[in-house]
Amino acid sequence: MTARAYPYMNDKKNAILTIREYENSVAMPEEERVTYLDPRGGLHLKVGDDKAADYAEYAMKCAEYVRFGDEIDLATCGGYNSHDALKICTTPQILLDAGFEQKPMLYTQRHLLRAIAPKIDDDPHRHGLPIEQVKRFPELKKPRVRAPIQTPIAWGLLKP
Repeated sequence: MTARAYPYMNDKKNAILTIREYENSVAMPEEERVTYLDPRGGLHLKVGDDKAADYAEYAMKCAEYVRFGDEIDLATCGGYNSHDALKICTTPQILLDAGFEQKPMLYTQRHLLRAIAPKIDDDPHRHGLPIEQVKRFPELKKPRVRAPIQTPIAWGLLKP
């Protein structure tokens, strides 16, 4: 049973497990990780396990990020109806503050499959992105540009 089976992250072990599950699911580089494995294979926070309560909110975000990654895995294996969209996240606070409504931020399977398809010169929609990079989309929550039209399509994303 994974840490995601414990949605409230009310103990430090499950919070740390959930964070590590996300880090592994996106092949996060060691320098970006907040967890590490000791020489015996024990899982810990780099800042010390006694700080786990400080990471409870981040662990809950990681559980949502892993959920999105699981949806990507299902979609790329044909596990969804081809017309179903994947939920990246709810509307980020910065966009709510700008007047956007609280709605799910969705990603179509067609866009997903094009994003991960090998890049070719005559198709600008094929980006050749690794799956692990796409799974990190929920982390992208700062708009780079906001157009006068208030739709989610009208804003670019920039990693915080």
